Amino acid sequence: MAGALLLLRALDQPGSWRRWVPYALAVTAIGWSHLVALTVLAAYAVLAVSMAGARSAAVRNWLLTTAAGGLPVAPLLWLGKRQTGQIGWIGDRGEESIREFLTSIFGSMWVGLLVIALAVLSVRLAEPRRRFLLAWALLPPAAVLALTPVINMMLSRYLLFTVPAWVLLAACTLRQLSTRAAALVPVAGARPPRTLAGDGPAWAVALAALAVLALIGLPGQVEARTLPGGNQADLRTAAEIMKPRLLPGDAIAYGGDTYGGPRTFRRGMTFELRDVAGAPKDVFVAVRGQDRGSFEAVECDDPAACAAGVNRLWLVTSAPDKDLFAHMPVARAELLRDEFTTVFAQRTQGVAVALLVREQPTQP
Repeated sequence: MAGALLLLRALDQPGSWRRWVPYALAVTAIGWSHLVALTVLAAYAVLAVSMAGARSAAVRNWLLTTAAGGLPVAPLLWLGKRQTGQIGWIGDRGEESIREFLTSIFGSMWVGLLVIALAVLSVRLAEPRRRFLLAWALLPPAAVLALTPVINMMLSRYLLFTVPAWVLLAACTLRQLSTRAAALVPVAGARPPRTLAGDGPAWAVALAALAVLALIGLPGQVEARTLPGGNQADLRTAAEIMKPRLLPGDAIAYGGDTYGGPRTFRRGMTFELRDVAGAPKDVFVAVRGQDRGSFEAVECDDPAACAAGVNRLWLVTSAPDKDLFAHMPVARAELLRDEFTTVFAQRTQGVAVALLVREQPTQP
């Protein structure tokens, strides 16, 4: 939003470099916030050309300031290119359906459909600013989709910055409807209504539309504020199951291959147990992810050596109840089956918590 407003201000006085400097800083901030957000520059190009013409000095100034704002982002791009494996999992998750995409972007599929329908009604390609809003809404997803063969970043939450464009276009439709409604029922002695600031029917249309959106979106709002989300493992409850049963010297391990598996569970449980004194040691980790600047931890090659001296171990896994040791390294699964006994197990959404006790206790 800030970048769009600053660009509009600069285009109002394209000869003033004081107007362009804040826009350049906004470009830098956009790139530093998230590299995918840089795709909004395609929409900014549409706005600059629409308002000033392809060969104007304003477009030249836009190109120069965009390039200047992008220079501080270049090191981040270079470093990011070396770490594309951190988002390699996106390509393995399958494509999001339209329903999933709309639900993730708008919080509710029906809210998304209503906002998009209102937005489409307001499209006027002859009007530069509405053309810009349409480009803002559509070009970033198109650009990310086009880059998919090179690097898959097609994840709905990466494109949340397109929501303001859809909402502003929808607001244009509501403004038109409210103005027409106010014109149909004139107020005695009042000036002709201009926008949503009109009296009576204008406010009624706006408030009715907001009420409908709020009502349709209420289930999604409740779901978003109820932990866990429908597609997430309930690690908070898993931690609550463990806390009253923890003893000094306990260890923890992770398994399974769904709901993000060990990588997600390890980070989630570390957060949920952050306030627990003497939280269980992550026994099969040789190097923590944060110590190597990665989401992935390096796990030890010799599970027996890593688990030496561990007599109580908590297993947090998304594996099925019939085989809690499924989907983990073979040597580790054999160690846990052969030397430990499961004395407690409880499952919550997407995750099982089991307490394993060594059959023949060993000294650390």
